[in-house]
Amino acid sequence: MNNFLNYQFRLYRTVKHLKFEQILFRFLKLFPKFYNFDISDIKIENVKKKWIKSISNKFCSISKSQIVFLNKCVPYQKSVWHYKTESKLWNYNLNYFNFLNQKFYVNKSFFAKLIDDWILNNNNIKNLAWDPYPTSIRITNWIKWSLNGNKLKKVHYQSLLKQSIYLNKNIEKHLLGNHLLVNAKAIFFAGMYFNTYESDYWLKKSILILKKEFKEQILDDGGHFERSPMYNALILEDLLDIYNIINVFDRKIFNYDKTIKSLIKINIKKMLLWQIFMSHPDGKVSFFNDSCFDVANNVYDLLSYAKRLKISTKIKKSLNSVYFKNTGYISVRGQYLNLIADVANLGPDYLPAHGHADSLSFEVSLKKQRVIVNSGISTYEINDQRIYERSTRAHSTLMLDNHDSSEVWSSFRVGRRAKISNVNFKNNIKLKKFSASHDGYIYKKGNPIVRRIWSFEERKISIVDTVNGSNKSNIKIYFYFHPYFKPLKVNNHEVLIKSLNQKDIFLLDFSNNVDVKIGQSFWYPEFNKKIKNCSIELNIYQKLPIKVKSTIRLIDTA
Repeated sequence: MNNFLNYQFRLYRTVKHLKFEQILFRFLKLFPKFYNFDISDIKIENVKKKWIKSISNKFCSISKSQIVFLNKCVPYQKSVWHYKTESKLWNYNLNYFNFLNQKFYVNKSFFAKLIDDWILNNNNIKNLAWDPYPTSIRITNWIKWSLNGNKLKKVHYQSLLKQSIYLNKNIEKHLLGNHLLVNAKAIFFAGMYFNTYESDYWLKKSILILKKEFKEQILDDGGHFERSPMYNALILEDLLDIYNIINVFDRKIFNYDKTIKSLIKINIKKMLLWQIFMSHPDGKVSFFNDSCFDVANNVYDLLSYAKRLKISTKIKKSLNSVYFKNTGYISVRGQYLNLIADVANLGPDYLPAHGHADSLSFEVSLKKQRVIVNSGISTYEINDQRIYERSTRAHSTLMLDNHDSSEVWSSFRVGRRAKISNVNFKNNIKLKKFSASHDGYIYKKGNPIVRRIWSFEERKISIVDTVNGSNKSNIKIYFYFHPYFKPLKVNNHEVLIKSLNQKDIFLLDFSNNVDVKIGQSFWYPEFNKKIKNCSIELNIYQKLPIKVKSTIRLIDTA
């Protein structure tokens, strides 16, 4: 009975934040839709300018012998578009058709046959292949492939029209967020590509959605409101693609909206700046919320694509630290060390699906080598692994009484959410000092508040954690290390961190009131991939308030 009640309360804490339109459109999904798949009128818009080469996909491949998505290699089977042995996300990737733009093993005649095969074997719109999200990405990829100089057949055009008609009636308004932007991008592409009565309607509709969602989703500091560096990179590339196709069809867009092109360019520039500082010097995303490698392209590829589109982002050489106030991240860069800290709320209250319980976590790199990390993600399936990867204990932060700072559960759900407060950021030349608090444990006896203060110098980072309150509590503070580094305990309060080549050495020292444990863990840098790494766990069991100081010193570097 208690478990049932706990579940109901948790469910209430989750759904009370939803928007009315999310509930309404979830209800409307229960009713059948009627489609007029009249695809007799096929007219393609005249291309005015050449499609600028977009970013080649390095993360997937398909050949006559095998398919590789998300680190899963599966034997290729003709006419199979749903592999029952694989996850929903893997099958989504199969139906995205991202491989049309793959970097290696390019076989254009084979790709054309795959499009034929998909059309022949996917007539049932109730199949997973027709879900709005993969349909959106597939529409975009088929059009991009055509604009890249590959000839489509009449049956391909007919299928594209049919998919666009379907998508237009299945915009994911019950989800909103990045899904809605991807839907809008697809019908924008279809609206630009075709020259029919319906395509005119799609173009007008998509422009309205895009303009509304830009205001909602792309915050003033340039970050996407779901606060995931990976999804920010995906949305940024979507905007670059939209800007690209506007140029291809030149003046067509100005018959509908004269401001959309400049609006997209402004947002691209903002998002590029955010992406630069939310990536490590290796060019890849930092691991906050749902983020990992080999899903979104790195910042250097995005900058190169923007440059090909004649969009540049100038950054002052003196700009070495940024507080992204709207999204809630702080990025500091020095001669040796680079630090990115999470002082963000979990995400939009009505859409926390990609949020983690990672409040006040941080990552550190030494030049282009990551040192302190969050654990990343390897799955979106509903299982214990997914729950662990979203949990507080999987991040370089503090946990109280073995509870998460935000109540993450299932695969994409969150009950209670930690709220950030009292953010301070002092940007002096020699010392960068910043701090924030969160109330993720305020429901506990004594109403504890967690606060973390970072002090950043050229070769030293100091962290002071405080938890106020009055109750006796078990506090754990985690530091996870990139597999390239190994910790060695010197004494009860000092740990030496050495790189595998022994050339980069750090000394970590901690307050006398903590128990220091070195542990084995895993780092999840990509889907379906884990690598052994090491962690340090600080344990304190005493009556609140408590204060713990941790200092990270760079002793030697190559």
